[in-house]
Amino acid sequence: MNNNNPSIPYDRNRLSKLFDGMRENSPVDCSPSLDEPGVHGQLIKQALRQLDLNSDDVLLDVGCGSGKIALHAAQTCRQVIGIDISRVAVARALHCKEKLAIENAVFDFGSLEEPCSHINLTRYDVNKILILRTLHHLPDEMKRSSLQGLMRLMSRLGRIVIGDMMFFESPDQHRDKWDEVHYDGELTDHPSTPEFLIDCLKEGGAEVQAERLHPLMGIITAYLE
Repeated sequence: MNNNNPSIPYDRNRLSKLFDGMRENSPVDCSPSLDEPGVHGQLIKQALRQLDLNSDDVLLDVGCGSGKIALHAAQTCRQVIGIDISRVAVARALHCKEKLAIENAVFDFGSLEEPCSHINLTRYDVNKILILRTLHHLPDEMKRSSLQGLMRLMSRLGRIVIGDMMFFESPDQHRDKWDEVHYDGELTDHPSTPEFLIDCLKEGGAEVQAERLHPLMGIITAYLE
């Protein structure tokens, strides 16, 4: 890729502070609405369709942010656990949980590479995992180990849904579309091809399908049996 900006190595603490600051600049919104414009709105809706949530599900939302999607899912699921590297976001999620009087949701600090650093997720009967707009921050070698670690947390049949930036086509051919997916040209974003992500999940024994929503964004669903 032709990119004049030097790539910044993955640094969880730096990203955490970046996300803290972004969320501090916006008000706490506990609205149940998930509407977002453009391809990001399509991504959320299709990811939820692919999860196919029901009343027996225990959902782990990795990179849950302020918890809006997790709290929406809690209306359907038996239990929802949200983890995020931003302590500000986790605090906002807990605030909204209390404000909306939702009792079947748990929020705590955690990351893709260390999901159990603060919460023992093996205590929960997780059968579905959502990874939305967060995996692209990891370099490929960390994506592989993180995905396979998350798969090992699942205690029964289920699925993992990844909705994120991923390169169905070369990003250099779509520079006019970078802003649509919030791509920074590999400064802090490190999207993979769908083929790479599919291989990572297949190595863990999953059946996998990919859906393109945009040349630089899509959905991957992994079915674990």
